[in-house]
Amino acid sequence: MEANTKDIIRERLGSLFNEVFSLNFFIFLLCIPYSLKLAKVSFCVGVISLLIAQISKKGGSFWRSILPPEFLNWPLALFFISAVISTVFSQNFYHSQSIFFERLVPYFLFFIMGIYFFRLNSRNVKLLIWAFIITSIIIGVGGVSDYLLNHPRRLFTVFGKELPFHSLPAFLPYYMPFNFFILLKDKTKWVRIFAGFSLMLLVLCWIWTASRASWIAVPISIIVVLLVAKQKKWVAAVVAICAIIFFLLPVSQRKRVKWIIDNKHWGHRVQLLETSLRIFKESPVVGAGIGMYEELFGQYKPPGKYKKGFKRLHAHNEYMEVLCERGVLGFFTFIWVIGTFLKNGFIAIRETYKMDDGVLTGLVTSLFAVLILSVFSTIINVGTQIAPLFWFLFGATSQLIDNCIRDSN
Repeated sequence: MEANTKDIIRERLGSLFNEVFSLNFFIFLLCIPYSLKLAKVSFCVGVISLLIAQISKKGGSFWRSILPPEFLNWPLALFFISAVISTVFSQNFYHSQSIFFERLVPYFLFFIMGIYFFRLNSRNVKLLIWAFIITSIIIGVGGVSDYLLNHPRRLFTVFGKELPFHSLPAFLPYYMPFNFFILLKDKTKWVRIFAGFSLMLLVLCWIWTASRASWIAVPISIIVVLLVAKQKKWVAAVVAICAIIFFLLPVSQRKRVKWIIDNKHWGHRVQLLETSLRIFKESPVVGAGIGMYEELFGQYKPPGKYKKGFKRLHAHNEYMEVLCERGVLGFFTFIWVIGTFLKNGFIAIRETYKMDDGVLTGLVTSLFAVLILSVFSTIINVGTQIAPLFWFLFGATSQLIDNCIRDSN
């Protein structure tokens, strides 16, 4: 009798903290664009609630279930090992080990918690849909109203508040593809209506941010996934809409489209890329060490006239920064992780597109857009907002892909 009572208490405690875990990440998804501190709070609450829930239900054996989906096990393991090697052989071990524990370990735990967000409760799929739609509407209404009231040269604010580090263009690739596929695929009329309304507002913000990187990432990701899903009519529609948008752009913004292929208008990006190559050549196998780009920029920046105090912390290219900091070993394991994810994601989309309600397709497309955006920025392995969001969604989407793989087998 006493044993049964303990089991009931443990079961209820586990269920309670599962709910806490789900609510915590609903708030995280809802509010992450606006708060630098939220990711840290969500991280702490998420880790604690997940541990209590799992220990309550599974006891000391809970750790056996904390594994990524099988198709990512080896790529992630070797990526993590390469990061350890890069840290150990870093040009500044103390700096790299602090970056390792401050960034890499929390991002990995966000990835694990993303897996559990869908693994624990299928109802959380609806939470994610509404969190994305509500956040999209807030960003859309706030961004459009700011532009109409203030007419900024480029839009970076929402309801008068500038998103940290001018990050509005970096958040749009998360929300636009997702809302696009929810609009096409969701089975509930009102969900599609809200997704369509939010997408319309986001398109206006997307235009007014005048971010060339975002202009590239969003349509390419959507078009590629539509081709994978063999939806040629929608490909033609998206291409036509993008062409119409281009001809409706103000002259100043139309110039920015033309400047995409003109490196004279890339700002300091050319010098930043040259710096990363110079650092890479010094230690091509294991790299200079995690987080060392910011430490070595002054030493390796190419010759030229720079303003006094000119310094850059990141290469504005995720892949080049990984290459110079982690060497060939870290770079190829990183590409392996991404390639394995996209390969399995595209296979899952092709097999389930007709039955999918838009969530799997939307999430894969959004993450693909962010990976394209990362060619022009450093947002996956750095930061307290966009990077945690990426790794959380990377885990959640990997779980959906794994579910499809298991169902097909």
